[in-house]
Amino acid sequence: KFASYAPIVFTSALNSDGINELLDTALRVQVEWSKGIPRPDIRRTVLSAVAENPPPSGGRRVLKLYSAMQDTTMPPSFTFFVNHTDMIHFSYRRYLENKLREEYTFEGAPIRFRFRGWKR
Repeated sequence: KFASYAPIVFTSALNSDGINELLDTALRVQVEWSKGIPRPDIRRTVLSAVAENPPPSGGRRVLKLYSAMQDTTMPPSFTFFVNHTDMIHFSYRRYLENKLREEYTFEGAPIRFRFRGWKR
């Protein structure tokens, strides 16, 4: 599913069908694109997702997610603080994206992730 987060609007240039819907959708996507989420809310959502489905482990090493925050908007970008950045599997990254979309929608906006090390 390429860009499954993007809304589809059917239009016709011949009879001007869907033009108003297209403009409404573009405005709605712009709001989602620039949406900022408070850090405590993101942290709660991410830690809840991790509790529901813990990240896979690799032998003796266990991946731990300590915190998360939104870096920027346009597009929404998030930083996750983890103990082993090399253990992030693409499927777990996708799982986290799906959980964020369930909670905050981000309709029409790509979500960018960055994983940083966390030293205790």
